[in-house]
Amino acid sequence: MKVKEDYEKCCQAKQLLGLTPGDTQKLEILQEEIELLNEVWRYLHKVWEPYESIKDTLIAAITNTKIKQIEMEATAVLNKIPHKLKTNEPFDKMKAKVGPGGSLLKMNKKISDLKEESMKPRHWKQLLSKLGLKVSQNEVTFNILWTADLNRNENTVRDILSVASGENVLEALLGGVKEHWGKFELELVRYQSKCNLIKGWDDLFTKLDEDMSNLSSMKISQYYKTFEEEIQQWDEKLQKVKLTMDTWIDVQKRWVYLEGIFMGSSDIKEMLSNEYTRFKGIDAEFTSLMKKVSAKPNMIEIMNIPGLHKTLERLSELLANVQKALGDYLETQRSAFARFYFVGDEDLLEIIGNSKDVAIVQRHFTKMYAGITSLKAEKVDGNELVLKMTSREGEIVDFKKPVNITEDSKINVWLTKVDNEMRFCLAANLESSIKEITALEEEAKDNINQELLRIIERYPAQVVLLGLQVLWSFKVETALINGGGEQLKTVENYVLNFLAVLAESVMANLQKDLRQKFEQAITDFVHQRDVVRILIRDNIVSNKVFAWLYFMRMIYYPKEQDILKKLLIQMANANFHYGFEYLGVGEKLVQTPLTDRCFLTLTQALHLRMGGAPFGPAGTGKTESVKALGAQLGRFVLVFNCDETFDFHAMGRIFIGLCQVGAWGCFDEFNRLEERMLSACSQQILVIQTGLRERLSKI
Repeated sequence: MKVKEDYEKCCQAKQLLGLTPGDTQKLEILQEEIELLNEVWRYLHKVWEPYESIKDTLIAAITNTKIKQIEMEATAVLNKIPHKLKTNEPFDKMKAKVGPGGSLLKMNKKISDLKEESMKPRHWKQLLSKLGLKVSQNEVTFNILWTADLNRNENTVRDILSVASGENVLEALLGGVKEHWGKFELELVRYQSKCNLIKGWDDLFTKLDEDMSNLSSMKISQYYKTFEEEIQQWDEKLQKVKLTMDTWIDVQKRWVYLEGIFMGSSDIKEMLSNEYTRFKGIDAEFTSLMKKVSAKPNMIEIMNIPGLHKTLERLSELLANVQKALGDYLETQRSAFARFYFVGDEDLLEIIGNSKDVAIVQRHFTKMYAGITSLKAEKVDGNELVLKMTSREGEIVDFKKPVNITEDSKINVWLTKVDNEMRFCLAANLESSIKEITALEEEAKDNINQELLRIIERYPAQVVLLGLQVLWSFKVETALINGGGEQLKTVENYVLNFLAVLAESVMANLQKDLRQKFEQAITDFVHQRDVVRILIRDNIVSNKVFAWLYFMRMIYYPKEQDILKKLLIQMANANFHYGFEYLGVGEKLVQTPLTDRCFLTLTQALHLRMGGAPFGPAGTGKTESVKALGAQLGRFVLVFNCDETFDFHAMGRIFIGLCQVGAWGCFDEFNRLEERMLSACSQQILVIQTGLRERLSKI
């Protein structure tokens, strides 16, 4: 109003002086513009007020949420400004600064990013230096950064944030490693009443490998230099832990194995007195170490035990020497009695440690013999005599000559006698049964079938089945020599009549072992019937024709001096002496034309001093056919299911046992072995096959 009054007075003065007075309307227009501008600035002051309240505040004192809230308040005020005021230049400049996408909002976004945890003092120092600001991190306010114009220095800020983020990842990984191993304690478990042992090895090695891999990956990071010294230190620490734990697990495994052997048997202490004395010293040192670990199981403290790794290496070497001496001793025992190759070290030590106790030794017979599960022993005049052998089915076979354990209680000596007596008593029983069967045939009694049943009842199943097969082979051979035809029909009638008697007999209430004998006889006679019918159908008139030679024939030579060589098994041009391995009363495989072809192929391979590998889909009887052929030849057949756990030494031990015992090895799923194992085994097999072809006595 004062301006207006002054302007009016000025106009009146101009009139008095004769001058042209001014236009009051222009003043009104100018006044309106000034009032409008004044209103704009009042609004803009309200817009800026929230920012004004924080400009001198340290950026560390305000959260990112609070910054966002201030921005929203300012934007809300900006949006409420009347439309008529938005055409003014001050509004446009304020909008460009604090409006959506404004320069100040962009700087605030950068400030929020700079407030992240990844921004460490070293990063702030670099930033402030590049911005030319001579203040410390703790003195930085919003106004200082606004004035520095972070938008203009956007590349500098982005580069430092990128470095901070990358280094933060490395720092987090390294921090995790430091925290875990700084607090890590070994998991322990009580072993008997002696000491605690370390458990959870798999988890321990998995975590070690994981952290060592992380440290290795850090070394190829572009941000590695910042943490180089620390990463190097922890890498060396974990390498040392890994090396120590690798030795420790070996020592612990060997100690547990040998402790169970030396501390569990007084006989072993006597037999291996030197090794026992050495182990006692190792045992005392190892248990002392484990007590220290139990008291302070923290990994860092354990690794600080003076000379820990050297101590473990020395214990490992000492235990390896003791174990080697033990292995050499066991190898000597296996060489003395080859069936021990089929028994594990711990089982063998139990056998050796209880060599005079038949009850304990026979626990392991199922691994060493095809049919024997136990022996019957009695004390006679102060001597312990083994009188009988028993199968898992309960069949009992008397020895012709009792085995005197007291004479020589060395385990390999009396078990060798049992081995020999097993074969001899079977051969003697076979000779006796064939004599009785032959006598029946010569007498031609009317009740011959009933007499045969009584013979089956009296003799072991294995023996009597062999005797009946010998009789059938003899009858067919005789019939073919005499021209076949009606002679073969006579044999067919004999087979059919005896089959009828057997079928009627199994319907009666029989003991389990006798029923099994009859069932096995039926299986054999059904095959014999089929073979005779084929010979009749094809009008075979000679025993030299391949149609007859194709089948397995059992020929008995009573005049042979060696009782173990009286039974000869023939198939085509292959001849085998029966092995007389006691088989018990097991299930008998039904013989089909496919089985006959399989038997023919395998026997020809054996005749040529080679092995065989039946081929076909799963579950078609490949393994069972091999076992059945082994049983027909009186051989001990060991079936091994091969997998990745088989190692070169285990296979070598099995091969040695098979060669020395004269047993068969059926390696099921052989192709599951690892390539390196297949290669090693092929070399071992080649040595065996070469020895067989060249008929060497030793390989």
